[in-house]
Amino acid sequence: MIMSVIEDMLTGLPRGTPIQEFYRDCSVLVTGGTGFMGKTLIEKLLRSCPSLKQVYIIIRSKKGKDVDTRVEEIFEDLLFSRLKEEVPKFRHRVVAVSGDCALPGLGLSETDRLKLVDQVNIVFHGAATVRFDERIDVAVGINATGTKNMLELARNMIGLKAFIHVSTAYAHCTLSRIEEKFYPSPHSFDQLMATIQNLTDQELEKIMPELLNNIPNTYVYTKAIAESIIKEEAGNLPIGVFRPAIVIGTRSEPLPGWIDNVYGPTGIVVGAGIGILRTINVDPCISANLVPVDMAVGALIASAREFVEMAGNHGMDIPCSKAIWYYSVTMTKYKVLYIILSFLLHTLPALLVDTVTILCFKKPKVRIELHTVFTQILYWAASFNFSIFNTVRRSQKPKDTKEPLGQPYTTGSLSDV
Repeated sequence: MIMSVIEDMLTGLPRGTPIQEFYRDCSVLVTGGTGFMGKTLIEKLLRSCPSLKQVYIIIRSKKGKDVDTRVEEIFEDLLFSRLKEEVPKFRHRVVAVSGDCALPGLGLSETDRLKLVDQVNIVFHGAATVRFDERIDVAVGINATGTKNMLELARNMIGLKAFIHVSTAYAHCTLSRIEEKFYPSPHSFDQLMATIQNLTDQELEKIMPELLNNIPNTYVYTKAIAESIIKEEAGNLPIGVFRPAIVIGTRSEPLPGWIDNVYGPTGIVVGAGIGILRTINVDPCISANLVPVDMAVGALIASAREFVEMAGNHGMDIPCSKAIWYYSVTMTKYKVLYIILSFLLHTLPALLVDTVTILCFKKPKVRIELHTVFTQILYWAASFNFSIFNTVRRSQKPKDTKEPLGQPYTTGSLSDV
């Protein structure tokens, strides 16, 4: 953070809030961008993070409308009126990618997949069916399989900083107290797929009560399954789980009272307002866990930065077993600043260690090794522009063309080799 301030002072660039600086020059991938919470998330990112590089949205064709048409319809919503006034040139930062989270490989083209793998730094996975009465196979396909497919994509992302999975506070609603931790899944994903695969609609309907047991609906059931996939398959990915409660209309941003559905509490208010809902079976002494969508989205955006900081603090608290000093690597393109920092952070500590080594009648080598490593690598840290004409020409040869040693020409990228 200190280095960023110094460099911005040298370049004259304005500074933003810590969260805005976290998103500076980052590309964000959003799934579920056509949904209630997804649209609010996109609007907030574009309006409040001016240095954000790109927002990618995975979106599928639907009801005869292609991806571009659906994206344009998103921005016709009243929700984006304030964004259009304050940031009129926001549209070039939005990139729609044709795909479907429930399909193998997310239904992405190879070109789009490589683009996301190369460019995306932060992922907000919010794609889900929120219908409580959704068919079990459909809910599993979107909420569980979709999460598994997103993890596969994220594993290949070169510059991934954070992957935030949007779950629900009610994923484990059969428990009397729900803490911020993973819980055992009602069934494993593999076990569930083996059970429901190839069943007819009638058979699925018949087996559903047995699968759900005391879980109220397929939505929270499959959200619990999705969390178990995160726990079991995330590995070393930088993943956090975000659990909002019952999300309702906006409190104030970008405009008060905005909502685009009549689900949950909104449906109750509408039903009572038009006089068709006359009674409801609830305890009036119990407070409902409601959260305005703009507050939920604000917390979601902040959670990515918080997660990265928590991961860094974990490294500070539990360092590498061979560490001799806490880890901290500062990058700067300014030579003078580098020389000053190198003297303070490398030369002086190395001299101290070498002095102690000499006093112990041993040969000093820390300063020599540091100097050798940095001088060897510094030259190659410059920017080079390589011609790849022949490489491209070879990659465009017919697939049946063979190398002398019998290996076919590759048309993919080096990451696929």
